[in-house]
Amino acid sequence: MSSNYVLISTYFLSCVLLLGTAAVENAKPIARMEFVSCPGCKLNKLPQVKKFLKEVVEAGEYPGVTVNFIPGRVPELYLYDADGKEVDKMFIERLSFAELNTLVRSKGFRRKGEVDSS
Repeated sequence: MSSNYVLISTYFLSCVLLLGTAAVENAKPIARMEFVSCPGCKLNKLPQVKKFLKEVVEAGEYPGVTVNFIPGRVPELYLYDADGKEVDKMFIERLSFAELNTLVRSKGFRRKGEVDSS
């Protein structure tokens, strides 16, 4: 993997996080996240996304974060407030395993057994 790709990916994730933070700054906090993706064809072409959805989200590593496998769907993330209202949606197909972890953590979610230090 080239260093340019890593720099561009990091820049992209930073922009997504910054824009997402600005958009929901005065909104209710994110209470739940749901990843939606096809279970096969499209996901098989995205090994980093597949690994994160299967090994982390489907395994229940982040309480409040779920995955819903629906045939034909492109990988997306839906964010909901405590009232169950969708507050944001984003495509995740270009994110790496590490970037997906960072994204989930940036929304205030922590892995099972992890203490929030904030």
